[in-house]
Amino acid sequence: MGKELEIELLERRDLARYGNSDGPTFDFLVEKYSQLGLVGDEVYEAIIETSMKVNIGVNKGLGLK
Repeated sequence: MGKELEIELLERRDLARYGNSDGPTFDFLVEKYSQLGLVGDEVYEAIIETSMKVNIGVNKGLGLK
């Protein structure tokens, strides 16, 4: 898959999933975790923790391990 096509596919995925072709915004993530019942620093800790997780489906689609 060409790099331009990969970028386009990721942008389309992010737009459909987050309403933003660049992925979730900080405000989107704060709202998401707040709705899950997290408050204060819990919200920020959850954002940081999940930012380090691998998306197996995306990696597989891009041919990454």
